[in-house]
Amino acid sequence: MKSIYSYLSSVEDFRIEKKCLHKLSDILFIGLLTYLSNGEDYEDMVLFAQSHESILREYIELANGVPSHDTFNRVFTVLEPELLRRCLNEHCKGILDLLWEKQICLDGKKLKGVSPCSRGNQGLYIVNAWVA
Repeated sequence: MKSIYSYLSSVEDFRIEKKCLHKLSDILFIGLLTYLSNGEDYEDMVLFAQSHESILREYIELANGVPSHDTFNRVFTVLEPELLRRCLNEHCKGILDLLWEKQICLDGKKLKGVSPCSRGNQGLYIVNAWVA
């Protein structure tokens, strides 16, 4: 099964090859992960990549380190939304298959076996996201 990164690698790079220090797929991957973790701007993308750099390097090359916020700004400003939309539309089924029946416990209660209905539990309800 292909990874989400490999799907993003299929987006055609519109930049001048000799002037680019970072792969477009790396920038898109960091941008997507930052967005999924509630990042709001290009500075958040840099902070996300810097704080998770060791984990990111397991999946992407980052040959020239973490891109700057100016690099993210330039790429996402010029990026044709249709390129990314086409990639996601073509590979949406594969991405959903990757996420199929993955449980996301946002508050950790499910992992610790605490039920929202148990006696004395006044906390928030367990939030589980199921992609179906």
